[in-house]
Amino acid sequence: MLIRRDELRLVVTTGLTNALGLLAPLGFGFYATLAVLAVGTGTYGNSLRLGRQRLLGTLLGAAVLVVTKECLRELPLALALGLALGLLRALGEWLGLRVGYKVGGLVLVMGWLVHGDDLDWWIPLRLFWTCVGILMALLSLRLFWPSQAVTQTRSQWNVLLGSLAEGLEAAAAQLYLSGATAKQGHAAKPTSAATPTTQADPQHRRTVELRRQLGLLRRGRPMVEAELGDHPSRHPLLRGFSLLEDACSSLIGALDTLERQPPPLGQVASLAALRLAEAELLEAAATQLGQWSRIVLQPGESLRPPPPFQAPASWSVADHWLRDPSFAAMDLGRLQRIARRLMACQQVLSCLLHCETRWRQLVP
Repeated sequence: MLIRRDELRLVVTTGLTNALGLLAPLGFGFYATLAVLAVGTGTYGNSLRLGRQRLLGTLLGAAVLVVTKECLRELPLALALGLALGLLRALGEWLGLRVGYKVGGLVLVMGWLVHGDDLDWWIPLRLFWTCVGILMALLSLRLFWPSQAVTQTRSQWNVLLGSLAEGLEAAAAQLYLSGATAKQGHAAKPTSAATPTTQADPQHRRTVELRRQLGLLRRGRPMVEAELGDHPSRHPLLRGFSLLEDACSSLIGALDTLERQPPPLGQVASLAALRLAEAELLEAAATQLGQWSRIVLQPGESLRPPPPFQAPASWSVADHWLRDPSFAAMDLGRLQRIARRLMACQQVLSCLLHCETRWRQLVP
């Protein structure tokens, strides 16, 4: 059975820490090894969170030990130790401890039963080696096969946004192609009629792949939350990822609609103007998504907002062409196709504007 690199990293770090504890002139070096095993979880943020909890639990256990050892010395051992553990539990709840109770209780019990006469030097050594073990675990995660969920998620967002931009560019290219086909007149109609069927499978595969990539990002969200430490929902980077997730879900739906509704052919001037407006809007949206994909790769505690998206002038006057009397002569199916495509394009525009408005609110 192959050993995963996370397990190998933990084995190597534990061995190095144990060797350091054995070679050091101080005693109780095994506490550093125990700390490495407790906090070396595979992600830097989660290890940092566990390290803080373990250090706080050790400090709390030592403080309760010193106080109760002095104040409860006249009570029977079982009663005194029970009261001390109860006090530890109450203080830990007040301080927000989640995983530090065990080490705090261990410090308290060992101090009472084993090191009762050596607290003045045992407690500092325990704290020192605990800090060494936490630092070794964190350094290993940074230097030895670093496992950083945030960095991996940034790369995945870059790929998804780039693929989505390519899909919008392909939809715009289809509009230009349909416009060129319409100019060829009735002789080109038999050839163009096969175009939607020919392109259906590649287009369907594109949206399926986009949804698969988005699903991978959603499944990796818990790792990102662990990487960002305590209260990740308040972190501007995770909130930025949430905005991108909502935006991409909406954009993929709009792209799927555009691919399922081929642009209608025709030599009517208003119809040609609408095709041009759609194509220019989709091209502009693809360019904007390209800027998003570059931004997500930039390091930082938050995602820098992109320049505001501006819809092309041709789209702002698209409603003028809808009032053309020539649309009254079209059949219902053709009008429905035009309406669905226009609604999908408007969805792309609204999605970009809404996402960027909320995006700018995340950065002070």
